[in-house]
Amino acid sequence: MKELGLFGLTIPEEYGGLGESLLTYALVVEQIARGWMSVSGIVNTHFIVAYMIGQHGTQEQKDYFLPRMRPATCAGVLHVGARSRSDVSAIRTRAVRDGDDYVINGRRCG
Repeated sequence: MKELGLFGLTIPEEYGGLGESLLTYALVVEQIARGWMSVSGIVNTHFIVAYMIGQHGTQEQKDYFLPRMRPATCAGVLHVGARSRSDVSAIRTRAVRDGDDYVINGRRCG
Protein backbone atom coordinates (compact mmCIF):
# COMPACT_ATOMS: atom_id res chain seq x y z
CA MET A 1 0.00 0.00 0.00
CA LYS A 2 2.87 2.33 0.77
CA GLU A 3 4.49 1.68 -2.60
CA LEU A 4 1.21 2.53 -4.34
CA GLY A 5 1.03 5.87 -2.52
CA LEU A 6 -2.19 4.83 -0.82
CA PHE A 7 -1.44 6.70 2.40
CA GLY A 8 -1.31 9.92 0.39
CA LEU A 9 -4.59 9.26 -1.41
CA THR A 10 -6.44 12.32 -0.10
CA ILE A 11 -3.38 14.48 0.53
CA PRO A 12 -3.16 17.37 -1.97
CA GLU A 13 -0.56 17.01 -4.73
CA GLU A 14 1.28 20.11 -3.49
CA TYR A 15 2.24 18.05 -0.41
CA GLY A 16 3.26 15.00 -2.44
CA GLY A 17 -0.07 13.17 -2.25
CA LEU A 18 -2.37 11.92 -4.97
CA GLY A 19 -5.04 14.59 -4.35
CA GLU A 20 -7.90 12.18 -4.98
CA SER A 21 -11.57 12.91 -4.28
CA LEU A 22 -13.55 11.68 -1.29
CA LEU A 23 -15.44 9.37 -3.65
CA THR A 24 -12.19 7.67 -4.65
CA TYR A 25 -11.21 7.47 -0.97
CA ALA A 26 -14.53 5.78 -0.11
CA LEU A 27 -14.16 3.27 -2.94
CA VAL A 28 -10.59 2.41 -1.91
CA VAL A 29 -11.52 1.92 1.76
CA GLU A 30 -14.46 -0.25 0.70
CA GLN A 31 -12.18 -2.50 -1.34
CA ILE A 32 -9.62 -2.77 1.44
CA ALA A 33 -12.40 -3.71 3.88
CA ARG A 34 -13.53 -6.49 1.57
CA GLY A 35 -10.11 -8.09 1.97
CA TRP A 36 -9.23 -7.23 5.56
CA MET A 37 -11.52 -5.13 7.73
CA SER A 38 -8.93 -4.40 10.42
CA VAL A 39 -6.50 -2.90 7.92
CA SER A 40 -9.24 -0.73 6.45
CA GLY A 41 -9.86 0.75 9.90
CA ILE A 42 -6.22 1.76 10.26
CA VAL A 43 -6.00 3.19 6.75
CA ASN A 44 -9.37 4.93 7.14
CA THR A 45 -8.23 6.69 10.31
CA HIS A 46 -5.07 7.83 8.55
CA PHE A 47 -7.16 9.22 5.67
CA ILE A 48 -9.49 11.07 8.05
CA VAL A 49 -6.65 12.69 10.00
CA ALA A 50 -4.86 13.75 6.80
CA TYR A 51 -8.10 15.15 5.37
CA MET A 52 -8.86 17.12 8.55
CA ILE A 53 -5.36 18.61 8.63
CA GLY A 54 -5.67 19.49 4.94
CA GLN A 55 -9.04 21.15 5.41
CA HIS A 56 -8.70 22.73 8.84
CA GLY A 57 -5.02 22.78 9.82
CA THR A 58 -2.83 25.84 9.88
CA GLN A 59 -0.35 26.31 7.06
CA GLU A 60 2.41 25.31 9.48
CA GLN A 61 0.59 22.07 10.34
CA LYS A 62 -0.03 21.26 6.68
CA ASP A 63 3.59 21.93 5.76
CA TYR A 64 4.86 19.76 8.61
CA PHE A 65 2.45 16.81 8.72
CA LEU A 66 1.09 16.21 5.23
CA PRO A 67 4.41 15.45 3.49
CA ARG A 68 5.19 12.99 6.31
CA MET A 69 1.77 11.37 6.19
CA ARG A 70 1.90 10.67 2.45
CA PRO A 71 4.57 7.96 2.69
CA ALA A 72 3.24 6.94 6.14
CA THR A 73 6.41 8.15 7.85
CA CYS A 74 3.94 9.74 10.23
CA ALA A 75 0.61 7.99 10.83
CA GLY A 76 -2.71 9.61 11.59
CA VAL A 77 -4.35 8.16 14.69
CA LEU A 78 -7.46 8.90 16.69
CA HIS A 79 -7.23 8.77 20.47
CA VAL A 80 -10.50 7.88 22.19
CA GLY A 81 -11.33 7.67 25.87
CA ALA A 82 -12.19 4.58 27.86
CA ARG A 83 -15.94 5.32 27.86
CA SER A 84 -16.15 6.06 24.17
CA ARG A 85 -14.20 2.93 23.18
CA SER A 86 -14.30 3.07 19.37
CA ASP A 87 -17.38 5.34 19.28
CA VAL A 88 -15.89 8.65 18.17
CA SER A 89 -19.21 10.46 18.76
CA ALA A 90 -18.96 9.56 22.47
CA ILE A 91 -15.69 11.43 23.03
CA ARG A 92 -16.17 13.99 25.79
CA THR A 93 -12.77 15.70 25.73
CA ARG A 94 -12.86 19.14 24.12
CA ALA A 95 -10.29 21.73 23.09
CA VAL A 96 -11.63 25.23 23.81
CA ARG A 97 -9.91 28.34 22.47
CA ASP A 98 -8.63 30.68 25.20
CA GLY A 99 -7.05 33.66 23.45
CA ASP A 100 -4.17 32.33 21.34
CA ASP A 101 -4.15 28.99 23.18
CA TYR A 102 -6.44 26.00 23.67
CA VAL A 103 -7.55 24.52 26.98
CA ILE A 104 -8.14 20.76 26.91
CA ASN A 105 -11.07 19.67 29.08
CA GLY A 106 -12.00 16.06 29.75
CA ARG A 107 -10.39 12.92 31.00
CA ARG A 108 -8.89 9.80 29.51
CA CYS A 109 -10.37 7.14 31.78
CA GLY A 110 -13.81 6.73 33.30
